[in-house]
Amino acid sequence: MTSSAAAGSEDLVSLGREAIMPTDTLSNDDLTRLYTWVDEIKLSRPKRNITRDFSDGVLVAEVVAFYFPKLVDLHNYAAANAVGQKTYNWNTLNDKVLKKMQYQIPKADVDAVVQCKPGAIEKVLYTLQLKMAQYRERSKAGWGASSSSRAEQGAKTSGGSGGVGVEVAMSPEDKQALADREEETQELRETNELLRLKITKLEQLLRLKDAKIQRLTEASEVGGMLP
Repeated sequence: MTSSAAAGSEDLVSLGREAIMPTDTLSNDDLTRLYTWVDEIKLSRPKRNITRDFSDGVLVAEVVAFYFPKLVDLHNYAAANAVGQKTYNWNTLNDKVLKKMQYQIPKADVDAVVQCKPGAIEKVLYTLQLKMAQYRERSKAGWGASSSSRAEQGAKTSGGSGGVGVEVAMSPEDKQALADREEETQELRETNELLRLKITKLEQLLRLKDAKIQRLTEASEVGGMLP
């Protein structure tokens, strides 16, 4: 995955999964998909130990920024080892970013991640996938309702010696045509993004299958050498 959007609602976990499973009940396949998803996001630091590397919240902010760059100001997050600064980063992420998604990471989960408790960051990331997918779907659903107002705004331009905004005279038909073109353009962007994400998902599945085939092949070869 390169640097743009969400695993379309497919990579960002199925939207139909309303209940979030505790990490200790995640299957190996769930965890494998989660780790693969994280590994394919380009982050500012190497990912060697997910429990430790993600504990200060900086990389989680980068994950959100990867999908929604306009929501996150990465300058607000500083790498930290001290519990106080780590907690500050997480609180900032909650207050400035996740609140806009109608989601907050519970304090107990933040404390567990900051203290590097095993499985804590997986639980947070797993839930975050779902919340980002839901936010994306809500944003897409709101596009049609706001396209008309965007068309009105787009029909204004600067003019005159003072550069004051002047509304260009447009017929209702022209305004509707502009709104339709904007909506069609957005739909094409979303379609292209979804196709790219589907390709990424297929590539992930192929890698997992290749790895499984390799393990089976090696096991078969070892078994064949036994007397």
